[in-house]
Amino acid sequence: MADRLITPSQLALFSRSPVIGAWWEELRAQGLFKGERPPTNKLDELLFKQGNQHEEVLLEWLEAEGIDV
Repeated sequence: MADRLITPSQLALFSRSPVIGAWWEELRAQGLFKGERPPTNKLDELLFKQGNQHEEVLLEWLEAEGIDV
């Protein structure tokens, strides 16, 4: 089984709905979900922004350690 990349969007969705959100995201990842995402709110926007910032810092650190990302 291939490694799965967990994105800030997935974490935000999981934080809003750990059971339904996680299941919905898994269906979407497999191309089985045909619905639409719920509209974002201020919490989502904050989580997306901070998640992306965290990823940038982590990527910079990994690259500085010589890890190919």
